[in-house]
Amino acid sequence: SIAVSRAAASGDNFGRAFGSTGNPGCPSRIACKPARAARLNGASPDAAARDLATQLDIAALLHEPARELSVGQQQRVAAARALMGNPELVIADEPTSALDHDHRAQFLETLFQCCQRAGSTLLFVSHDRSLEPMFDRALSLPELQRRPA
Repeated sequence: SIAVSRAAASGDNFGRAFGSTGNPGCPSRIACKPARAARLNGASPDAAARDLATQLDIAALLHEPARELSVGQQQRVAAARALMGNPELVIADEPTSALDHDHRAQFLETLFQCCQRAGSTLLFVSHDRSLEPMFDRALSLPELQRRPA
């Protein structure tokens, strides 16, 4: 069995960014829980949200209803929400699946910079094997499943 602390289970220590199927009702506003707001290095949650939104090219969309955002825009909002408050772990499940080439490159650069600045560990899940060279370590689930226990 796996034991998880209440703080870990509440999302105070990790951020989640999901691809389009895991993120269907993503709100366009970026919120921050109090425990994560305390880790903003003196910045207000609003200022930190605006900064992330600018880096992810979604600043003009902060007040738009989620239903009016493209899937790629929703993914970038989800990423901004995941990165708020410098979480220890960022879990990104297919965060680039709906992004065009230019937004994908910008998103990945911002994601890596934010994780490095915060000292966050990044767990990135993707079917796009062309991204593997960008990471320190890449694992293939089918290969892991074939390994003897």
